[in-house]
Amino acid sequence: MSSPIAESPVRSRCDHSEVEDLGNAGIVEFYRCTRCRDVVVVQGSRRWAVTAIHED
Repeated sequence: MSSPIAESPVRSRCDHSEVEDLGNAGIVEFYRCTRCRDVVVVQGSRRWAVTAIHED
């Protein structure tokens, strides 16, 4: 899936270029990176990456 966030990657160890849509809440959009599993939150020009917790 092409991502609107791939053009301007979030500062992270991953560029979040491959994401799946998780939905939205009003003007906030939620995506999951299929590479690192982080959740990316987009609101207008602001972006946040919420690091996934990996259990061993």
